[in-house]
Amino acid sequence: MKVYLLSLERIMIIELVEQYQSETNSLEKWVDAVYLAVHEDLTLLRRLYRFARSLFKGVDTFAVYEALSVYAHFDCDHQDTQVATAAKALINQLEKMRGFPDFIAAVKRGELAGFIAGDLLYVTTTSVKPDTPRYQMTTFARGRGPISDALRNAPEDFTSAHFGLPSTARFISQAELFAIEREFYPVKQAG
Repeated sequence: MKVYLLSLERIMIIELVEQYQSETNSLEKWVDAVYLAVHEDLTLLRRLYRFARSLFKGVDTFAVYEALSVYAHFDCDHQDTQVATAAKALINQLEKMRGFPDFIAAVKRGELAGFIAGDLLYVTTTSVKPDTPRYQMTTFARGRGPISDALRNAPEDFTSAHFGLPSTARFISQAELFAIEREFYPVKQAG
């Protein structure tokens, strides 16, 4: 009997995902509608997080995880431990896809490392300023040069949700930084 119930639940969430897909062209609205339909059913909510990759067929997995992450960050503290675990697993997978572990490891090895998000480049180095936190992340705008910087005690602090990296930010290694650095130098004005 239990196997039958699991199959019924799986069919139910698949049908919900397909139903809401036909109602919108926006991935965010699609994910929102599915989440709102299942969030009160703990089993379906857990399945949404655990099987998001296969439920949203034909859609970039990263985009699906990114859309679900809005809810998953909240549900990481869910009172149901299975939902919280599934939400945390989705966030961890998203962080791996964005390159957070690679970034942290590179910075701890003393390498330049960062993130690129459109016309913004985030470069992290060991801070050379006295009596400041250990690491500095400088933000560069394409064609303008440095526009801001932030100091933190650990590379993990730059990847936390509280830091505010854009959701489109992707890890970029030291070699990749050197290859594109000229694009982020200030453009010299004629005259």
